[in-house]
Amino acid sequence: MTMYETYNQALTLHPDFFDPIHRKAKIVMEPGDPEFVKVSYYDEIPNVRVGEDGVVDFYLYAPDARKVEIGCLGGFAGNGRFALDPDGKGGFAGSKKFHYGMHYYHWFVDDVQVCNPTAGVSYGCFSVINTFEVPEKEDDFFYVRPVPHGTISICKYVSGVNGHVKESYVYTPPGYEKPENSRRQYPVLYLLHGVGENETGWIWQGKLNFIMDNLIAEGRCQEMIVVMACGYAFAEGEDPVFYPGDFDRELTEDIIPYMENHYRIKRGREHRAIAGLSLGSAQSALSVMKHPGTFGALGIFSGVFMEPLDTIIREETDRPHFIFLSCGSEEPEIRKEQEHYAVQLEEAEIPVLHKTYEGYHEWQVWRKSLADFVPALFGWKADTGKGTVDGRKWAALEDRKSTKEQLYRQSREEQMLFFNPVYKQVCFETDEEGRPAGRYIDSQPGFVYMGEGRVQISLYAPGALRAEVDVFDCGRISLQKDQKQPGYWCGVMEDVEPGFHYVTFSVNGTKVLNTQAPVGYGCFQSINYLDVPDLVFDYHELRNVPHGQIHMDYYTSSQTGRIKLCYVYTPPGYDALDGKKYPVLYLQHGGGENEIGWLRQGKIANIADNLLAEGRMEKMIIVMNTGYAFRADGTSHPAVGSFEEELVWDCVPYIDGQYATIADKWHRAMAGLSMGGMQAQKIALHHTELFASLGVFSGGFVIEDKEEDYRELLCHADRFREEMDLLFVSSGTEDHFYKRTVANVDKVRAEGVPVKAYFAEGRHDWNFWRRSVVRFLQNVFRRQAYNPYLPSWEYIPDGEPYVFDGRVYVYGSHDRYNGHVFCLGDYVCWSAPVEDLGNWRYEGVIYPKTADPLNADGKMCLYAPDITVGPDCRYYLYYVLDHVSVVSVAVCDTPAGEFTFYGYVQYPDGTRLGERQGDQPQFDPGVLTEGGRTYLYTGFCPRGDGSRTGAMVTVLGADMLTIEEEPRLVVPGCEHSAGSGFEGHEYFEAASIRKVGADYYFIYSSIVMHELCYAVSREPDRGFVYGGVIVSNCDLHIDSYKPADKPMAYGANNHGSIVQIGEDWYIFYHRHTNGTWYSRQGCAEKIRITEDGSIPQVEMTSCGLNGGCLRGGGEYGAYLACNLFTDTESVYVGDDRFPKIMQDGRDGDEEPGYIGNMKDHATAGFKYFDCKNVTGIGIKTRGYADGHFEVRTSWDGEVLARIPIRYSNVWEEYSVPVHIPDGPQAIYLTYRGEGNASLLSLILKTGEQL
Repeated sequence: MTMYETYNQALTLHPDFFDPIHRKAKIVMEPGDPEFVKVSYYDEIPNVRVGEDGVVDFYLYAPDARKVEIGCLGGFAGNGRFALDPDGKGGFAGSKKFHYGMHYYHWFVDDVQVCNPTAGVSYGCFSVINTFEVPEKEDDFFYVRPVPHGTISICKYVSGVNGHVKESYVYTPPGYEKPENSRRQYPVLYLLHGVGENETGWIWQGKLNFIMDNLIAEGRCQEMIVVMACGYAFAEGEDPVFYPGDFDRELTEDIIPYMENHYRIKRGREHRAIAGLSLGSAQSALSVMKHPGTFGALGIFSGVFMEPLDTIIREETDRPHFIFLSCGSEEPEIRKEQEHYAVQLEEAEIPVLHKTYEGYHEWQVWRKSLADFVPALFGWKADTGKGTVDGRKWAALEDRKSTKEQLYRQSREEQMLFFNPVYKQVCFETDEEGRPAGRYIDSQPGFVYMGEGRVQISLYAPGALRAEVDVFDCGRISLQKDQKQPGYWCGVMEDVEPGFHYVTFSVNGTKVLNTQAPVGYGCFQSINYLDVPDLVFDYHELRNVPHGQIHMDYYTSSQTGRIKLCYVYTPPGYDALDGKKYPVLYLQHGGGENEIGWLRQGKIANIADNLLAEGRMEKMIIVMNTGYAFRADGTSHPAVGSFEEELVWDCVPYIDGQYATIADKWHRAMAGLSMGGMQAQKIALHHTELFASLGVFSGGFVIEDKEEDYRELLCHADRFREEMDLLFVSSGTEDHFYKRTVANVDKVRAEGVPVKAYFAEGRHDWNFWRRSVVRFLQNVFRRQAYNPYLPSWEYIPDGEPYVFDGRVYVYGSHDRYNGHVFCLGDYVCWSAPVEDLGNWRYEGVIYPKTADPLNADGKMCLYAPDITVGPDCRYYLYYVLDHVSVVSVAVCDTPAGEFTFYGYVQYPDGTRLGERQGDQPQFDPGVLTEGGRTYLYTGFCPRGDGSRTGAMVTVLGADMLTIEEEPRLVVPGCEHSAGSGFEGHEYFEAASIRKVGADYYFIYSSIVMHELCYAVSREPDRGFVYGGVIVSNCDLHIDSYKPADKPMAYGANNHGSIVQIGEDWYIFYHRHTNGTWYSRQGCAEKIRITEDGSIPQVEMTSCGLNGGCLRGGGEYGAYLACNLFTDTESVYVGDDRFPKIMQDGRDGDEEPGYIGNMKDHATAGFKYFDCKNVTGIGIKTRGYADGHFEVRTSWDGEVLARIPIRYSNVWEEYSVPVHIPDGPQAIYLTYRGEGNASLLSLILKTGEQL
């Protein structure tokens, strides 16, 4: 028996499994080798198999049944039932010849209508329903053919009609994502489903994407975007007649604006068409009638209500360019009505085409209708802008939220067959004039969560003798007949554990699907599942956050010759053509599941959306594939097949060609659960040239077994660190693999190999795998930490770093790019997890300058602040405005604001500090709270002003405002430093205080400004002794790589402090950009506090918070240069002769930084890179320049390569071969030539990249 169907895949695909296999697997533990897990497959009798000449074989294993029958739903398949014969082994089998077409059908077990979980399912008739397809001919217009394939994207929006989160499916033609089409716009067709179906219908039953692919490949239609939405817009308490709510409003006010703001769609009615089948045709006609200036063409397929055409015909202006009418040959009433309207439309001189196809009210008619309708679209003359939708509406729509109650309900119910289910049935009726007037009747959901672990379970099975339900890991109960709702069986399951559970139902002893409950694919079959709210873990829940998109992508397997479907998640804001590139995670399902597992059971899109919204993970692309790939000749591995070869040879190249990926190993990861974890380990460790990160969830982490030996990598720390970036392993305590996994992790760690492990209470189930992936996503692709540590377009100097609740928060002033003075912005805050210092999150404005009563007009600037936690555990922000000499205080309950004004530091009599005679002007407060006392340090001491003595400390009481001890000197200024030990490094500004052990460290900017110095005391208010320089923002005094008196950057004032993050200490400081003093950016360096308490001065680097060198491969922004100089030395910034860090645009524009004004002899230095096999180097430049860049590994070292550049007014890449020695290296680029170059980036290329 073959594993795959032999017919064209368009005939066998279903939403629960694109390319079904007819085998199941079992796991066998090898007695002689506890490390070795053997997975073996065995054949399964297909429940439905279409043979030659339309003969269909049916089979059902139902050992408790007396009889089994098949019943179809009309059309050419008929309405009667036919019986299957018992095979004497507990099964029933039979065959029957069917007319071609896609057929809905039911199974009947002892006269009870059921849905078979091991036969293909779709969504129709308002429920999960079995389907099969009989081909009309050997090759057909909707078949999967070897042509370029478009992409189906699944988009989320919030309906303005009922507040529900809805999904739409969007087809984009082949090449839409290619750079050569970046400026191209496309016409759009809105395509609606029929009653009882939903947004998935045109994809899975209609095969729209393959129809469009084939038409485009044959040149028979224009390339266009097609949007398929869910046409149900029921509002709470509404009892609509015929039309299921005000979908017209949702279409025109929500869907069209969303699409035109997220896709490159041509505006105007001449570029916009709408069509639908059955109910969808009536909705389409209604929208054209109500909005004649919006749509240029209309398609009515098997139209059930065409009266809107009367109004359209009477319209004098904005008439459709084209109307298409179609129906089946066995729809006589519809055909007659369409013939009538075709005549009227012709008489009104509205172009019309009327077609009749063999068939009933069914998909074979509607597919052919689409194939004839689409070629006629968008060839007419333009209407010059009519019908353009106001894009400004979308700004309000982006902020629309669903209620918590609605999100809670939808999180329980979302599934692969229907994202936002409606539990309805339609009662077909007509009014007095014979027009459709059907009503929608509520049906009972399969699961209703009642709270406190109680779930009401309902199953529609009229005529059943018994019905049972098994909730995995929670138990089995018998359902009872519902006395109030005939045909229903119901019961309440008690003590259901929070989280995900597979659920199986049986009727009269035969396993069935509950058609009104969520359906996934697991245990090698379609299967119901239940999601019980979890108060502790809810990352998988829908939230009011920006949503990414899911894409359906198709590629050809070199191993099987078959088309593979993979689902691809892209994060919010992803645009393949905006120049941004993303890392990629390949995420695999477990045995018995498939490509939809992580999407629908794992809810990975919700998890990623929520983690991104909290700033807890990197933006990335996530690829979900089916892990089954078996060659027809039987040569594939018996357990894991040939998926390794398929992924490496076919999928990875496809994804890199289709999406904006960073196509190197350091930005490519693989992870999986159970069987997928085994595959992930095998593939990632076999292909370290492709993958540097690995996640194994409940996958039996292996060091060596009968087939594999990973010891060379997993037992040699140096080799591992060269090849891998992350190894993450997880297992639940109740998992069969738990003990073995823990033991192997311990072995690997004992060899010095770093392993991120997650061992916690849990089973081998989706609840544990969701938790695992949440932790994995927060660790994979952790950004390297750079200097500056914030985005290149952010200007936060004077940084005061603190660690609160596992995050580093930085509080500073706020400069502007191209600012004319210091500190023009409001206070904002950024934070990062202590374990991921490259992943900074913008916390927003925490305190606007107008919040201070002295600055209600906002004319004064907010100078450098500091923060402390008061005795009441609230956060107090101390600051000074630029034109007053008092200290203001704001307060907040959380470290990230928003802070509110609290008061002014004052003497007990109410006089504000700084305003009493004899007070020194207040400036740059630093604060430290111990018990009920807060030490406030302030002062500004420029050269030549003897009235200012130095940094002063004032002690405040528990109210954080009132002075208890008056100001006293702690560190002298330059006019009062004689004999103090501070000579040459006297206090200038930037007071900051930290306690390290028993010592108090006072950090400050010295009189020379560019350096941050420190003084130490055992008391917070006296006895400080000068310690030394911690950092200089021009690297003066450092002699480890150049003469001590040689400046390596253009410095100026400095401000910052030290902080302990984990086991390490860091100094935060700032640098100067744009050739001015007023556009400063925060930087940080790791420091060492020696046993005697001293802090040796550290170099400025490009890798500050990274914990080590940057990776010696990939592209790095030139703004990361830590050294910037010419052959004319200068300590201070401000000369137009010098190169400078710049950006395009205005302040706040998220434009990448670059180095401008690179003239002859200008040098940019980057420190440090961990180089290995670097064989090429590239740069991106622009500007009026003609010359070359010299490449060195030290500022005065040997020239290793020269990169020629030429004049260009756009960024151009140039590269040359080079040999960079392995190990930690600096890279220096010196321009030699004429003109003025700008440098955007540095690119290090390794052997495999070349």
